[in-house]
Amino acid sequence: MGNGGSITVNTKKLRLQDGAQINARSRGGGDAGNITISTKNTEIIGKSPNGIWLSGLTAEATDEGTGRGGTLTIHTETLNLRNQAEITVSSATQQPAGNLEINSNNILIENQASINAETTAGQGSITINNNNKDLILRHHSNITTNATGSATGGNITINTENLVALENSDISANAQQAFGGTINITAAGIFGTEFRPQQTNQSDITATSELGASFSGEVNLNTPEVDPSDGLVQFDDTIEDISALIDQNPCQRGEGSEFTITGKGGLPPTPRDFLTPYNISQEETPATSEKFVTPSEPEFIEAQGWVSTPNGIQLIVNPDTAIPVRPWLTPPNCEKLDSQQLQPYLLASTTDIIPSPNSQPLQVTIQQFNFQGNTKFSNEELQQQLTPYLNKAIAFNQLIAARTAITEYYTKNNYITSGAFIPPQTITENGTVTIQVVEGKIDEIDINIEGRLNENYIKSRLEKATIAPINQDKLLSALQLLQLDPLIDNISAELSAGVRPDTSVLAVEVVTANPWQIAAITNNGRVPSVGTFRRGIEVGHGNLTGMGDSFNTLYTNTDGSDLVELSYAIPVNSRNGRIEMFYRYQDNEVIESPFERLDIQSNSHTYELTFRQPIIQTPRQEFSVGVGATRRDSQTSVLGENFPLSAGANDDGETKLSILQFFQDYQLRGDNQVLALNSQFNIGLGILDATVNSDEPDSRFFYWRGQGQWVRELATDTLLVVGGDVQLSPSELVPLERFGLGGYRSVRGYRQDTRLTDNGVLGTVELRLPVPWVSGKNRLFQVVPFIDGGVAWNSDGEEVSGTNALAAVGVGLQVKLWDRINMRLDYGIPLVDVDSRDRTAQEDGFYFSVSSSPY
Repeated sequence: MGNGGSITVNTKKLRLQDGAQINARSRGGGDAGNITISTKNTEIIGKSPNGIWLSGLTAEATDEGTGRGGTLTIHTETLNLRNQAEITVSSATQQPAGNLEINSNNILIENQASINAETTAGQGSITINNNNKDLILRHHSNITTNATGSATGGNITINTENLVALENSDISANAQQAFGGTINITAAGIFGTEFRPQQTNQSDITATSELGASFSGEVNLNTPEVDPSDGLVQFDDTIEDISALIDQNPCQRGEGSEFTITGKGGLPPTPRDFLTPYNISQEETPATSEKFVTPSEPEFIEAQGWVSTPNGIQLIVNPDTAIPVRPWLTPPNCEKLDSQQLQPYLLASTTDIIPSPNSQPLQVTIQQFNFQGNTKFSNEELQQQLTPYLNKAIAFNQLIAARTAITEYYTKNNYITSGAFIPPQTITENGTVTIQVVEGKIDEIDINIEGRLNENYIKSRLEKATIAPINQDKLLSALQLLQLDPLIDNISAELSAGVRPDTSVLAVEVVTANPWQIAAITNNGRVPSVGTFRRGIEVGHGNLTGMGDSFNTLYTNTDGSDLVELSYAIPVNSRNGRIEMFYRYQDNEVIESPFERLDIQSNSHTYELTFRQPIIQTPRQEFSVGVGATRRDSQTSVLGENFPLSAGANDDGETKLSILQFFQDYQLRGDNQVLALNSQFNIGLGILDATVNSDEPDSRFFYWRGQGQWVRELATDTLLVVGGDVQLSPSELVPLERFGLGGYRSVRGYRQDTRLTDNGVLGTVELRLPVPWVSGKNRLFQVVPFIDGGVAWNSDGEEVSGTNALAAVGVGLQVKLWDRINMRLDYGIPLVDVDSRDRTAQEDGFYFSVSSSPY
């Protein structure tokens, strides 16, 4: 028998429906005929009303013959294949099926429609040239070159801009008792499907064999090394620039502030002077004062000599100068004596209270000193300071030297308002002397605030540094910490004598800073898929209600994205522990050509509640720990339908995460350097309706993220900046939690987030050199050579598309004007080639940022 006849159709529009078919079939020994279709629009829809015949185009050799299958060629601008319709080349003989070639700008295959090349011997092939447009499969539709029996799976070649396969739509070249076929796909972007070693209930690309994995065919996906859907995720800036903290050390920030000590709580001006009523501050107590001493309060009068009596050695005061009244009730109009020098009385007479000038000094052997009023140092520790005065005969001036040693010991340890004196007493045969210790305390903190800040905000932060006894270093440190507080512009303090020898008054003058923060920002730091040019405005108030609580808002957008952030933080204790509530809404649409035709969108909501508590807090360093709870919900869609475009999402494209976070911060500030480190442990919990899948990734995960930056001022306006960022995860992560490598504030010279992986390491070094001939008052120009590098990898062994390492060198220009405008322009030269499709400014190596603030 002869070959089947060929069919050629030339028309503007071809529509086959309700089971209509165009066939070129062979049943004898001849080959099946060929079909050639040339149209502008082609629609093949549905099946016959009785459900027996499928609408379609078929070139086949049936099992009733021995010939080859025919070839089917279609040239059309648009091809719509829907509702179980099919285009097929097949052979049920021992000859191969024919070839199927489709040349079309737009192809839509949906609702169980299929394009097939089937054979029981030899191979069939499908070639689809869909240049410059889209190939879309939906709702269980297929492109297959499956082979039965001992035939090898056929070959599939697809050339298109966008390949979209949704709702369990497959591309397969599978075989039963032979090798799987070969699939070659060249596309700008592939969405909704991926290569898998076996078919699943998702959309798959497979070339399998029932004989096992060693007989699987070959799948080659030729796409650029970046995924445009990665732009649906926006990450925070990788490494925060802390160079501005160079100016925040207490030496520089404290300019204009002062701490003055004008009194020692009523103690004598020097440790060697006597404690007398004249050392008491008299101008602090008004004549009508109702502040009286209770009977339990001691009198502060020191012995000024000693005399031998039948009862022992009696330490006495000079009756002409000792005033037997409580000194804090001294009338306020008495003449104030800042320094009263009284000579000790060295008495030897046993009968006269007032010795004659010719009396011989009396010496006494002291065997032990007792101490009263000491809380900071133990009796044993103070006793050690007086070893030179024990178990030997000493004169009264040496006894005074002993109590002076105690005062000096307190002073050496910065307890500047503390001291000791020897009260009148009798030394018995056991040779014991009691020394009274006066540990200074703050009687009152007087605060005057210029601006709207709650007085308790200042007072509570000083009270912990004014616990008796007063320590100068602790008090100074507390004042310096307040000076570093962004709510405070200037602080001055004076420590003066109180109404009692053991009290002082701390007067504090505070000038608050402008609480408003307003900034306009622009940069090209977003991914090209949603538009790189980002602009926005940030408005914040650092002292919303006067309690030190802050509120901040941020809005940024690109041509394809919008972001809104709201945050509120409030201090909950005097050690600057803070609770913060944070919300972020983000909406993204892919606008990058050719993907904008697919209507790819995403939106996400993030809710955070964190508590951060400084554990170590000094003017030079701070170590804080914190805990946080985060809820993150995201939704993706394509072609107007909710659909998962990333690993871990459910069938509706939703990813819901419930995350517990433990974080630690450390900051070290020196005169010319700053070090900042951050560590955070993130634990994904499968609770509160979080996304849970049978396989990774899902909402259950664990990873650690660490960041750090060191800034060293080598000379005036010359900075060395070294930064690092690392993420480590033992499990596969959803894209929302992955590590982005490449681009703005990462490895410059590459597209933003060129690599998006489970793990990564980033390092960057730059040297900021001033340009003196253009810099001057209120302006600073710096040339910034830099080198960046990083490595990214996945936890499940999945290979990274392209190289997993990025590196670049480059140079930048940084400009600061009037401390209000900051501009930065960088040019990076990539050292590792990456195929990133477009040539935006990012991919050409250029990055810019501009920020300005009226304050």
